[in-house]
Amino acid sequence: MALKFIDFLCGAGGFSTGLVESGMELLLGVNHWDVALRTHAANHPRADHALSDVADLRMRYLPKADGLVASPICTELSPAGGNVIEQPDNQLDLFDEDENGFKELPKEAFEKTRVTAWCTVRAVEARPGSFKFVVIENVPDFVTRWPLFRAYVSAMADLGLQQHQVISLNSAHIGDDTNLSAPQWRDRVYVIFTPRAPASPT
Repeated sequence: MALKFIDFLCGAGGFSTGLVESGMELLLGVNHWDVALRTHAANHPRADHALSDVADLRMRYLPKADGLVASPICTELSPAGGNVIEQPDNQLDLFDEDENGFKELPKEAFEKTRVTAWCTVRAVEARPGSFKFVVIENVPDFVTRWPLFRAYVSAMADLGLQQHQVISLNSAHIGDDTNLSAPQWRDRVYVIFTPRAPASPT
């Protein structure tokens, strides 16, 4: 039986697609930007979709799922929080340059972006014991520079997801002959939360 999952801030569906292709079943994609959500729905027509800021979701109404994946916006690590994000010269981009020469998404993509990683804690709290895994995708600074990362991990542990693993990789290095690597140099971390395995009987 396939593991079922929910995708917060699902974007166009890349994260969802990877999990579906691995054999999982997507139940719900959530995004605040209608263009992204329509694209996700085209890529995953069998799943339900919610046009909503995740921060406004009533978590207890989420469908019952085995897992939750999310690519949360961490405002403390964004340019709005005073951090400079360097733009690599060789990265392919789908969007036009602004007046300063930077590539940027249209403003609609960033409206209602109050969601942070804490929304995943709210979801886990609303469904105690339900999730077998939670996977967070973000930039490396989410782990190395966010001052509340340890508190975030502790909150997940208090809610039953006592084990976590941090995987760091570059998108350009992942792929094979049938699944080509991403054509961009993009460092990412994945934080995987799971419950503690039951003790073996002695």
